[in-house]
Amino acid sequence: MNLKKTIAGGTLAAALLLGGAGTAFAAEPPPGRPPASAECKAAARTLHELRVLDARLRAEYGRVVRLRSAAAKAGKTEAVKKLDAQLAKMRAAHAKVVAKVKVAAAKAREECAAAPTAA
Repeated sequence: MNLKKTIAGGTLAAALLLGGAGTAFAAEPPPGRPPASAECKAAARTLHELRVLDARLRAEYGRVVRLRSAAAKAGKTEAVKKLDAQLAKMRAAHAKVVAKVKVAAAKAREECAAAPTAA
């Protein structure tokens, strides 16, 4: 029984050691590749945040569409009108976010491509 515990403990220790080393190596840029500039990191973060916002808007839009369909089936015309107005606002907001995503993607490509290369 002690041999099994020793082997299990050694295996666990090795796994934790390798996992920690992998994390440490992942934190550093690969050899031959320069670290990203602050502008590149900021542009990439902005792009990520806008993509998350886009996904949230899409999910919320789908939820409101389902509510509108249920209200239409139930014959609630006032609720349908309100939901139609909300959907129109959401489409306009989504169009603005999509435009911002395109601009942010172009900026991220520009900033990250302009990073100095290793000599």
